[in-house]
Amino acid sequence: MAPSTVRPHRGIGIYLRKSSSNQGDLSLPAQERIIRAVLVEPSGQPVYRVYRDILSGTRADRGDYQQMLADARAGKLTAVCFHKVNRFGRDSAEGLAAINELRRLGVEIRVADLPTLDVRKPEGMFVFSFLLAQGQYEVENLGSEAIKGMREMVLAGGWPFVAPDGYRNCREHLNSHRRRCWVEVDRPRAAIIRLIFRWYARETMTLAQIANSLNTLHGQRSAGGKSGCLTKTGGEWRMGYIWKIVTNPFYIGSVVVPAWDITTQGAHRAIVSVATFDRVQAVLASHNRGPIVRHHYLLQNRVVMTVDRELIALRCVTVTQKNRRYYYRTDGRKRRHVDADVIDATVVARLHARIAELGADPCATIARRMHQSLAGAQAQARAVRNGLTAQRKRLLRLAVVGQFSEAEVAGEMFRLNGQMEEAERECQRIAGLSENQEQMIIEWQQTIREVQQWDDLSTEEQQRLGELLIQQVEVDLQGTVTTITWTAIWDQLGLSH
Repeated sequence: MAPSTVRPHRGIGIYLRKSSSNQGDLSLPAQERIIRAVLVEPSGQPVYRVYRDILSGTRADRGDYQQMLADARAGKLTAVCFHKVNRFGRDSAEGLAAINELRRLGVEIRVADLPTLDVRKPEGMFVFSFLLAQGQYEVENLGSEAIKGMREMVLAGGWPFVAPDGYRNCREHLNSHRRRCWVEVDRPRAAIIRLIFRWYARETMTLAQIANSLNTLHGQRSAGGKSGCLTKTGGEWRMGYIWKIVTNPFYIGSVVVPAWDITTQGAHRAIVSVATFDRVQAVLASHNRGPIVRHHYLLQNRVVMTVDRELIALRCVTVTQKNRRYYYRTDGRKRRHVDADVIDATVVARLHARIAELGADPCATIARRMHQSLAGAQAQARAVRNGLTAQRKRLLRLAVVGQFSEAEVAGEMFRLNGQMEEAERECQRIAGLSENQEQMIIEWQQTIREVQQWDDLSTEEQQRLGELLIQQVEVDLQGTVTTITWTAIWDQLGLSH
């Protein structure tokens, strides 16, 4: 007889998560098997639902994660079980808020990797908070290390990004931990790129006419049973796409990354001669403008709106005729706009208000707060390490009197040793921050000075500061700012709300 699929009225919620389908972590079925064996079966309670997410733990908009919290609020869950703390999430602020809410709802928190952890006790909550913060640090550190490796590759003439049209990315696996990546010429596509440069260098065709000619050529070739000549992504040619090609120095063998202020000779082969490229730039300059005007938005990709209980990210658009900027969402076939200038002004005003909280001398306050924050982190890390040391000593005393079996002692000692290694790494990380503390203080003080001189900054500089200080802005349907989520700088300064 097949098992019943009817859910119990209340029961355990099992939460499973991976960052991506090809992530080299424990699979979702493997996580579920461990949770059932270690936590569910010994408890004797029924399972209400298994929640599965394949999404980064830094994101709070995970579908099943939010469903799990909703079920807990509805009183359907007696406990929430997950494999490791970092499977629950990698955002310490979001994770702690969710855990505290579950505790208030009377939902038990169980971790298969730490079956004795009890977050109802202060020491249990302390360990949970530490591991949650460590998961966030691992993500942030991995991103910085990846960027460092990409910069080194660019400085060596390589290209770690998607190759431009006319080239293709190549990869060779040397062993399980190393691979070689490079860019090589895609000969059929390179012929199209050369044709574009030749046409425009003759000054007989505009960018729009080149796009139309290529689309016409594609139709003719396709009708004759030959391979077409659409863009690299398979779309029609557009004037903006052509403009990006004819202004890209990658085609003459140069590697330019403006965000990193890097310009160097690339290791790839050139498709276009320097003389042809310079001629095309001269033609563009004679026309006095390109087809695309870049508009800067202070909060690009960081404005969200709740619509039908769903959080939607707003896009950006500029109405040139009215010289007005908007954030918008798509509602069916219509766009629903909110005034970007009003939202930006509100956020900047609140940003200045936050700076005002630092007192008459914000720079001095920053130095004092960062010294206090680091001292607190050092004390907390030492407390975790000392607590684990005390647990190991106590375990050894209990083992001597025979209170536990050898297998139990070995298993618990293995767990404590792993946590001790993590605690030592955290102490070393904080020690590294301590060495760079004065430099960090100088950088943050410079940031505050720039905010105080906001009106004198360029739009690019304002956008950079916005990305540094503001994580997310939530607005209502009328475009009124309801919530601002600030970045970690305020936590470092002890100013989190």
